[in-house]
Amino acid sequence: MRVAPFGRQRTTAGAHQSKPYSIFIVALIFLIPLLEPPAAGAISISQTRPRIPSAISISATPRLIGSYVQEQDVSTLCSQEQTYGARFTWIAIPWYAIEPNQGRFVWTAVDPIVQAARACGMEIGAHVLSRSTWATLPPSAPAPSGALISMPPKNWNDYYNFVYQLASHYKGSISRYSIENEAHSSTNWPSSPNSYFQMLASGFRAVHDADPSALVEDAGLSSSTLGALVANDLFQSGNAQGAVQFWQGYFADYHGPFGGTVNNVSDLQALLSQPELQRSIQWASLLYANSQYFDVQQIHYFAPWDKLSQITDWVHNQLRSHGGDKPLDFWELGYGWDNMSTYDPQAHARDEVKIFATALGEGGIGAIQFEFTDYAISIGHPGLITSAGPQPPAQSFQLVAQKLNGAVNPQRLNLGSSTYGYRFDTAHGTVYVVWADVTTSISLPLSTRNARVTDITETQTLADPKRIAVTTSPIVVEPWTGSNLLYLPIVQAR
Repeated sequence: MRVAPFGRQRTTAGAHQSKPYSIFIVALIFLIPLLEPPAAGAISISQTRPRIPSAISISATPRLIGSYVQEQDVSTLCSQEQTYGARFTWIAIPWYAIEPNQGRFVWTAVDPIVQAARACGMEIGAHVLSRSTWATLPPSAPAPSGALISMPPKNWNDYYNFVYQLASHYKGSISRYSIENEAHSSTNWPSSPNSYFQMLASGFRAVHDADPSALVEDAGLSSSTLGALVANDLFQSGNAQGAVQFWQGYFADYHGPFGGTVNNVSDLQALLSQPELQRSIQWASLLYANSQYFDVQQIHYFAPWDKLSQITDWVHNQLRSHGGDKPLDFWELGYGWDNMSTYDPQAHARDEVKIFATALGEGGIGAIQFEFTDYAISIGHPGLITSAGPQPPAQSFQLVAQKLNGAVNPQRLNLGSSTYGYRFDTAHGTVYVVWADVTTSISLPLSTRNARVTDITETQTLADPKRIAVTTSPIVVEPWTGSNLLYLPIVQAR
């Protein structure tokens, strides 16, 4: 997806029409050069020594659940996000917003956004975007919207210094840095893939030199690209029919940028030969060959919940075959639905829990709901909160956030055919999230006489741990030693 900082545009290889820049953005572009910056010294790459960070434990790292809103809405919506349990978000920071002229660093545009998010308890990630009129190479053609797009720097020391100053200034406030956003798309990064990975290496070094505790992430693979990569691998391995079936299921509700209907192997073969998809295939090969330059791999996902574990298995296998596994971070996670006339908010509420539990159970250390509000519904992303108030998925999101924020040691459960679930350790004890394709009964190894069962409306009941009823609607199961329960939902969906 295409990021427009402080007022987000989104296109993925022409799949959707971009939103126009807001008045806020236009004003920002003209006002930044007029602001007086604090002094900051230039740091050269040659003055630093490379740092090799220690491996991050996938299992022991506490999970973070959050939500995304446009940067101009952070201060007004952050307290509402906090009410629903969000503890993690991201913002986009373009080069021009921080260093409008060489060596002149301005923080006035970004500081209020960071401070507002921090004030309501958010951990923050940042997409670092190489967009500048003075510092970057010009693109071969301007963006259709007229906005700046990311390009390689004219001078690599300038880029290193920009990222170093950024990570130094926000040390203790921003904990994760993503170098660009979905740069595999030529819409977001029209330069060569090789130039991006040179930038990734430089950004990785600069962040860790400035803030050794921060995490560096790649630009993130889009949901559509991940589906295409897995289908391509199935096809190349000789399982052409399996690739067709996977593609059909993966893109059943949200088609992404590649277009076309896949009815047979010939259709799929034609799509896989598209230049943009071939670029993504080349990109993935380079991404894993350069995996030493990111601590965490970023994933964006809007496909059906039941395809997510296949995606994460593929990603983990790629990482293991190129030097070692890494945690995953889902900065864009949620529902993708092209035809809103068939959208079912109750189905979304059920799937919300399944998607988040699977993402966190399959190696994700962070999961950010995209979108918190309904502003992106026209491009296939129904939100949790609309002008009519909170929708059913909002309550499901709150349930997941309350139960799984800070969870560690996830385990995929083996509950038999057509039954799914994950076990997590939390500060309050063991938590299970389970569901099934058909109504069934399962036994969970709880040491208590009773289990507390919470459904997606946050209604609680007691159950025998050895006979827990499971349906298509997911439930959260915890040990229970108390004598009574509260039966009131925390938030009433409308």
